[in-house]
Amino acid sequence: MINSPAFAHLSHPVGGHLLPLDLAISAHYQPYVTAGAVAACDLVSSITCVRLQDHMEQVFSALSALMASHKQAFGTMPGASPHHFADAYLAGYRGRLQQDLMLLHPNTLPGRESLKG
Repeated sequence: MINSPAFAHLSHPVGGHLLPLDLAISAHYQPYVTAGAVAACDLVSSITCVRLQDHMEQVFSALSALMASHKQAFGTMPGASPHHFADAYLAGYRGRLQQDLMLLHPNTLPGRESLKG
């Protein structure tokens, strides 16, 4: 498509076992997507010792702090609302979880052979 915006991308931040994933979020918000993915990595790595409710409180606190520091450093961005930044952060968070969940169903991954013998 001509003049189409680039999309944010989730690579495989924890080794090569995760498939890259393009998100329907403008690449303009990539830092927020990446921050959300990092928050999801924290959940995955501590899933046995943290309650999801507690983790989500930390996620939203981190998002609020990120948005406050962004506003302080750069001011407001024309055409962007806090909603856009929150959407990008949560898209990164959900996308990273989706990458991990896809590993539970290796037969459905593109380019991966079935593990069934």
